[in-house]
Amino acid sequence: MSEELDRKVFNSFMSHLSAITALMKAGNDTHAIALIYSAIDHMSWLNAAGEPGGSGFKAWVNSFLLNGKAFAFNAEDLWAARCAILHTGAAESDLYRAGKAKLVYYVVGESPADESLLNPVLTAYGIPRSQVVLVDYHWLSTEFIKALERFQAHLLADSTAHSRAAQKAAMQLVFQASSRIPS
Repeated sequence: MSEELDRKVFNSFMSHLSAITALMKAGNDTHAIALIYSAIDHMSWLNAAGEPGGSGFKAWVNSFLLNGKAFAFNAEDLWAARCAILHTGAAESDLYRAGKAKLVYYVVGESPADESLLNPVLTAYGIPRSQVVLVDYHWLSTEFIKALERFQAHLLADSTAHSRAAQKAAMQLVFQASSRIPS
């Protein structure tokens, strides 16, 4: 059992958190959400043997983000939301259209979503309310941080997983300053 997280894995965690925080502070909410999903992709890749794809994303979400708790949405819904926002910037995904996932709409704040604002949109697009789940954007960002903490604990407790994550983190893109910039 390791006592300290590999530096490159730690740097990957911190780089994602820094970028997500900057986007949130700038009010770039859609981009922050997209980056959270992208970061989950990265973490699931660090965690998996091989190339995890959607199954790895969902396994990471179940293990570390949802952490055994039940919500109105599940890992499949978040995978569909990830596909939608990363590929089109919209809520609809192929999985939703195939009836395999619900639409994820995002809300901000502690008060419940204003159904009087939501219902006209759903009616206009012919979307049944039962096919829409609301995810609090701040919950997603806060739980992602907690998920990283749980993932870190997992890596520190499992030397094989930690070693695999460290090897993969060493392959991630790194930028370094150069005095030789092409003109």
